Amino acid sequence: DVEVYHQERTISSYLYKSDLPAMSELTACLWLNTDSANDRSETYIATISCQDSSYGNEFVVGWDMNGYTKVGVQNYFTTLASTVGMDDLFTGWNKHCYTWKAGGDFKWYTDTTVSGQVELKDSKSVSSRTIRAGGFLSLLQEQDSYNGGYDINQMLAGQIAEFNVWDRAMSAEEINSATCGAPGNVASWGNFQEEGTATKSRRTFPKCIA
Repeated sequence: DVEVYHQERTISSYLYKSDLPAMSELTACLWLNTDSANDRSETYIATISCQDSSYGNEFVVGWDMNGYTKVGVQNYFTTLASTVGMDDLFTGWNKHCYTWKAGGDFKWYTDTTVSGQVELKDSKSVSSRTIRAGGFLSLLQEQDSYNGGYDINQMLAGQIAEFNVWDRAMSAEEINSATCGAPGNVASWGNFQEEGTATKSRRTFPKCIA
């Protein structure tokens, strides 16, 4: 089993990792469970927020009030055509993976059957801008400045586990095998730091196909 972090509706506690490397592609995977139905009325809620100290949004992924997935790279935002399906998002555990490559596609994979096996949900081409070094990564909180400017209306209350980031864009086959309990080489679930205090628990998740 693995540790689960319980994100309450507050901006005073969250998980983070600082000093991220420069990247031109990545894969990020996480298990997410939220029943925050009130979040549906907000204009934007974030799952991943990476800020640069001098520029702004280096890399942001979240959902708008209609369930559309949005991704931003250096403040250039793109909205995917498919929605997550709000009933799926707000009822129980699901695995989500995002892959991105500068000048290529942002791809969103999700597991709607809680099997641990993700499938491609949607993709869209993105700008050629890259992520610069030194970024500050926060989970389930949206930054408007470097580790600051948090807005309680743009955070996502719920439970999160096994968040990992790798420095290459993986295929679905790789995600369903290589990410099976493996730590990310950019950010790994066991190495996040915690601001404030929060409840923790442990849970066993479906295994990947090794």
